[in-house]
Amino acid sequence: MAGPAEEPPRGKIGSHAVSPLRLLCVLQKRNVPAPGAPCRSRGIRWDQTLKSAERAIVSDFHSVSVSGIPDGAKILDVRDDYEWVAGHAEGALHIPLDQLPARIEELDPDEDTYVICRTGGRSYRATQWLVGMGYSALNVAGGMDQWVETGLPLVSDNGLKPVIL
Repeated sequence: MAGPAEEPPRGKIGSHAVSPLRLLCVLQKRNVPAPGAPCRSRGIRWDQTLKSAERAIVSDFHSVSVSGIPDGAKILDVRDDYEWVAGHAEGALHIPLDQLPARIEELDPDEDTYVICRTGGRSYRATQWLVGMGYSALNVAGGMDQWVETGLPLVSDNGLKPVIL
């Protein structure tokens, strides 16, 4: 059985040291407790996920349109396997969103990575997490739906005409 969680490092608001959880509450401007009152975690555990979420909130990350992706850019597709097989951008790297933490070593933190999904929701979450982990990541707004609307080419892994599911 695991022991109690180690006390997380403390941040500062002004000249006051605060716990990362309180800092997160303040930055999100949600459920901010009165001074001196504990900040309730609402079930959030202090682990790498919370550390990265805290950094993502205070870090800037950007979204770009499909047309804003430079030629030869590293594209990370975070859609599910069945979506990838049906159609994807040629040369893209496929890591489904739920596998990203386990496969993060496949990415170079210093290389701009353009993160894409079908419409932009999963890629937005992946981009937040990657930026929080210190990676250079940009969300592709509109996702693969926008890719197709822009007329950019697709390939498939199933031998059929590529489509976006």
